[in-house]
Amino acid sequence: MPDATTELEHASADIVLTRDAREILDRAAKVATARGSLHIVPADVFNATLQLPGNLADAEMRMAAAERKSAQNNAKNEKDRRPRGRLRWR
Repeated sequence: MPDATTELEHASADIVLTRDAREILDRAAKVATARGSLHIVPADVFNATLQLPGNLADAEMRMAAAERKSAQNNAKNEKDRRPRGRLRWR
């Protein structure tokens, strides 16, 4: 059976990773192996990140989502403040 863990260990041998990053990549390797692949793809890393809440990547994604929602609300509020009807030039 294919095992993406071996590829991960080889690829990250000389890279210093945080505990969170190591956990995410280990989970991504398990996801890739479960789907029968020797290679970890970005979707595996993303899915692993979602499966491990509370890490730095999760916090950053939540912050980005909050900023996006805030920007959308600001745009909506700005749209609501625009004058309605036709403007007449005199």
